[in-house]
Amino acid sequence: PVSEERTDTRVQGSIMVVDDEQPLRDLLARTLVGAGFEVHVAACAGEALAFLAREREAVDVLVTDFAMPIMTGPELAERMRRFVPRLRVVYMSGYADELRDRIRLLGRDDVLLAKPFTGDDLVSRIRRVMLGG
Repeated sequence: PVSEERTDTRVQGSIMVVDDEQPLRDLLARTLVGAGFEVHVAACAGEALAFLAREREAVDVLVTDFAMPIMTGPELAERMRRFVPRLRVVYMSGYADELRDRIRLLGRDDVLLAKPFTGDDLVSRIRRVMLGG
């Protein structure tokens, strides 16, 4: 399934979670739904792109692993921005120190969240990204 949604008065935006590891994907989705976000999940870049093409639904923030099989997080973000030009991106990585300069070179306000992180870290970072900071 590509979508997990919950209507809640605290919903502050729509998040697309893309990760090839189902336990992590499920944990991220539960955490974000619990924080009041509308959440869509995809196991791979292709699923995420198919969802956007089919639903034409606005996604405010993409949360994705920086390195994934077949298509990297930055490649996915670039393709998703064809549907959602104002898309903000939170990349997750266990190799954050090595990737910080590469994120800056992407020339966007994308951010990197170093693994391991807590649910509070994730929610806080997404809220800051949505506010433009």
